[in-house]
Amino acid sequence: MKHRSPSGLRLLALVGLSALLPGQAKYVTFGSGCAGSTSGPCASNNSNATSRTTFRRYGNDQMALEVRSVPQPVVLGFELFTQSLPAPVTTNAFIFLADTSGRPLATPAASATITVGTKPGWYRATFTPPVIVKQPFFLSWSPGNTQPLFRDPIVNRGTPSGHYKRTVAGPWTGPAKNRAWAWRVLCAGAAGVPALGVTGLPKLGTTFSVTLTNAKASTAALLITGVSNKLWGAFRLPLDLTGAGAPGCWLLVSFDLNVSLLTSTTGTAKISFPIPNNPVLGGLVFHNQWAVLDPPANALDLVFSNGGTATIGP
Repeated sequence: MKHRSPSGLRLLALVGLSALLPGQAKYVTFGSGCAGSTSGPCASNNSNATSRTTFRRYGNDQMALEVRSVPQPVVLGFELFTQSLPAPVTTNAFIFLADTSGRPLATPAASATITVGTKPGWYRATFTPPVIVKQPFFLSWSPGNTQPLFRDPIVNRGTPSGHYKRTVAGPWTGPAKNRAWAWRVLCAGAAGVPALGVTGLPKLGTTFSVTLTNAKASTAALLITGVSNKLWGAFRLPLDLTGAGAPGCWLLVSFDLNVSLLTSTTGTAKISFPIPNNPVLGGLVFHNQWAVLDPPANALDLVFSNGGTATIGP
């Protein structure tokens, strides 16, 4: 999708709505954005697995696979590279937090279900609501009657990762690190919080660009440009968007001018602002914020970046 960069005339139209301030060209970011939906694993071990090891069975042993760290503390779910033979199976999946010594607690922090088919592949457990974790934490699934069907997610060749185990009624034993477990953790904002940045400065007679990173890939994005970061009509800014269906998100700038485009396959975008070499623009102040279409993230279907303030100067 093509976009038109804001023209000099459109910027001039803003002059009458914004106080002109003397000084050099500058661009300052402010505020914070809100996390988008998951777009891939935020932590993993042997995430490129395509074949698993000879079937192993642990009777009634319950495994707890250690996750040392994730970049975002809100876990949406996890995936295991496994299969179920001779028939599909649905069983319970768990998140265990750690005690003060770093071992899994006796009681899980959250539970879900995971359905595993008969072909080797990645199978997902999704937690509703998401789980707020402290690190380390542990991925687990129920043992017992399903164990002859649910095969351990261990690959033939791969990197070992830590685990604990226990019988249904027993304490956790371990840690051990002798198995190449294959797992992926899915976090809210796995791509990160959409981030507004800038290339160059808004100098007269030049072009500078407002950039977007950490966004959902190949989706619509809107660069909002406003004359105020204090008021938008009757609304005071920043405006909490929880009531609109986007908890944790804020509108930071007035919605006076916008340009839309598609993000790249890596979740980036850029819009350039040509600044005419016209002294009347000197001291013009305007503000930017990105809005990104991300339907899985919240009921509003939008997530937002931090904001930025441009001051045009020589």
